[in-house]
Amino acid sequence: MTQEMIIQLITSFLIGGGLITILSLLAEKIPQRFSGIILSLPSTIILGYFFLGLGQSPQAVAAIVPASIPALGLAVLYPLIYVNLAGYFQTKQKNRRKGWVVFLCFIISAILWLIAALPLVIFEHSHLLGGIIIYVMLALITHLFFHKLKGEKFIPRKYPFSSILLRALFVGLLISIVTYLAETMNPFWAGVIAMFPAGLASTLIVMHWSNSAEHLFSAVKYVAIGSLSVFSYAIAAMIFFPLLGIYWGTLLSLIPSIIVAGSLAWIQNSRFNHSIE
Repeated sequence: MTQEMIIQLITSFLIGGGLITILSLLAEKIPQRFSGIILSLPSTIILGYFFLGLGQSPQAVAAIVPASIPALGLAVLYPLIYVNLAGYFQTKQKNRRKGWVVFLCFIISAILWLIAALPLVIFEHSHLLGGIIIYVMLALITHLFFHKLKGEKFIPRKYPFSSILLRALFVGLLISIVTYLAETMNPFWAGVIAMFPAGLASTLIVMHWSNSAEHLFSAVKYVAIGSLSVFSYAIAAMIFFPLLGIYWGTLLSLIPSIIVAGSLAWIQNSRFNHSIE
């Protein structure tokens, strides 16, 4: 392992772990109509694209975006699979320890995501419009399914510092693993793995550990809609990275992503206020 790779993994561990821990804690504290949008903010993709551009070229980032877009649709399916598994195992949990249930939900969901993503790599998907169509269809299907699930309101919790630290360490480790895989595999794998919802997966694990499946339903109900912020980041990166390089490209790609996330939050809040009038 080169010194450059070690630096990338440490950076992913610290920045990814810290950022996603903050977002996950925030998602548990704010009104649930915003939680899915917060959990869907771009995190893994920022590090994945940045290090890919640093290790190869900004043009390489633009080249793998078409493969990333349909993988984003699969990433949206991930929480739907996870929460349904959580609900299933919850009914069978009498003789199972909670840790094993959480582990099984994570492993099965990750394996199913990987199997679904394999065709994108095997056939080296590079058609942008086709990828967008796949993403939109999967996001719509996921959103419709989530609206059929009944959730329960989160009760705000006060976590001790040791618990928050363990969460950050776990999230950072998962982000580092995803970063390593994206950097050591071929560019198509890099584009697909950059869309693996490592932040969301780790957040679901932490939430699941201390909450019921019904609480998870509420937390991820609007993840499919929130994924539009990641989609906008990917499209912006495809444009800005080749033109401006990885540093300015990363910064400017965040702008449309933040605008989209803010607009979604405003729409959600307006709908909520209208429903109680």
